[in-house]
Amino acid sequence: MDNRESEDLKKKFEGIAKRERPLYYKLLGINILDVKQGYAKLKMDYDANLTNPYGFVNGGFFSILADAALACALLGMTDESPTRRLVTIEYKMNIIRPVKEGAVTAEARVVHLGKDTALGDVEVWDHRERMVAKGLITYSVKP
Repeated sequence: MDNRESEDLKKKFEGIAKRERPLYYKLLGINILDVKQGYAKLKMDYDANLTNPYGFVNGGFFSILADAALACALLGMTDESPTRRLVTIEYKMNIIRPVKEGAVTAEARVVHLGKDTALGDVEVWDHRERMVAKGLITYSVKP
């Protein structure tokens, strides 16, 4: 890869990181920390409003964060167009341990990007750097 291509990719990733956030990012306190080729890292702040009756962050919010992270990783690997669609079609999320305080981060890696589908591996970590969830997500990819 020459310097021009490298600069273009860097600008593309910076554009993804700085793009206008979907409303649910704002509602859940999600921020994009890093985007690279086939990789993204997002953070979600702790909010007591997202907890279950036991005071633990509801596991569904880990899924939302993981899904958003993979979408960002895929944005960096697909061409922007008016018809581009990246849509979740399946996911499996294993919740490993509860979270009762502190932010969580999701690191997504694209495992496979095909003509019509993409597969991603996502790990969710607590503020103490302990894995709290692990997911496998499949996306429908339309150029």
